[in-house]
Amino acid sequence: NWRSQRIKVYIDSCNQALDIFCSTQHEVRKHVLSITNILDIFKRSTLINQNDFLSDEYVNMDKLSKQIECVVENKVESLLQSYRSLRPLLLKIESVVSEASCTGASSELSSYYFHVQINVYNALSEVVVRSLANLRQLLFSQVNHQRIYSKGVESY
Repeated sequence: NWRSQRIKVYIDSCNQALDIFCSTQHEVRKHVLSITNILDIFKRSTLINQNDFLSDEYVNMDKLSKQIECVVENKVESLLQSYRSLRPLLLKIESVVSEASCTGASSELSSYYFHVQINVYNALSEVVVRSLANLRQLLFSQVNHQRIYSKGVESY
C-alpha cells in the first residue's frame, strides 16, 4: 500500500517539472522571437533609399552628400539601438536556461551566441550591399528627372 502513495507523489513531481519546463520554454521562445524580429529589422533595412532623396529641383553634389550623410547617420543610430537591445534579450535567455550568473559567456549558449552573431553579420552585410547598390542607382540614374550637379556642371 505504501507504493501506491509514492506513485501519486511521483506523478505530482513529474507534472510540476513539466510545468516548469513549459514555462521555461515559453519564456525562451518569447525572447528568441524578439531576437528574430530584431534580426528581421536588420535584414529589411537600407541605409540609402532613393525615395529619401526624390526631388523635382536640381541638387548639387555637396548638398546631396550632406543629405545622404544625415539620413545614413539617423538610420545607423536606429540600427545601433536595435543591436544594443539584443544583449539584454540574450542575457534573459541565459538567466532562464543557465543556472550560472548572467555574464553573456555561458558555455551552454555559446553556439546560440555564435548563431546570433553570424545572423547579425550577414544581415548587416546585406544592408551594406543593398545600400551601396541604392547609392549607385541614386548617383548614376535620373530618378524622376532629377539631375545631380557638381559645381554647376551637369554630370550623369
